[in-house]
Amino acid sequence: MELTKTPGYDPPAAIYSEMPVVIRGSSIHINGRDNCGTLNKPGVISMTTLVPPITKSGSPSIEGSPPEVTRTSIPPPTNLPLKEMIDYLKGDAHFKYRFNENQTLTGYSDGWGIPASIGAAVPMTYTGPMNIVYFNLQGTQTLKLVGDSHGAGILLIEGNLEIDENFAWYGVILATGSVAFTGGGGKRMSPEV
Repeated sequence: MELTKTPGYDPPAAIYSEMPVVIRGSSIHINGRDNCGTLNKPGVISMTTLVPPITKSGSPSIEGSPPEVTRTSIPPPTNLPLKEMIDYLKGDAHFKYRFNENQTLTGYSDGWGIPASIGAAVPMTYTGPMNIVYFNLQGTQTLKLVGDSHGAGILLIEGNLEIDENFAWYGVILATGSVAFTGGGGKRMSPEV
């Protein structure tokens, strides 16, 4: 018999990263609030010791309780076993991708689900299935999602993630590398799974 301990998984925020998070543009809306208000989460958590852990420009909207959390917050967030969590969840992934070099995917959804919303003040909803989507970028490469890429469920990135131009995700994003939200178009994230 072999016994293994599974990592606990209670999503800590809409976006959790062990590296710096860069958010640029007024069209970005990250929402860590729960529809009923009982399970509110932070909008963004960055666990890096690099300064600054979270960089914003262009007035993005980040909601949550609190909106942003870093290692220096009081109380500090729990440092999650992110690699172990991704290793545990990737085996159940509905969609698996592997790239040995930087990759840009335009207008990509591949049946990942369809987030829907009426506006930034209204919680995001979705239609279709909730999925686990896993990208293996060798831990050091960058995945860039642009041009109406969207989905619902858990997005797992072993590497860096860059988001641009009308990205929407209903669920949790876990990245082992840096996370950057850049440039034009709307970007909306909600942690409810």
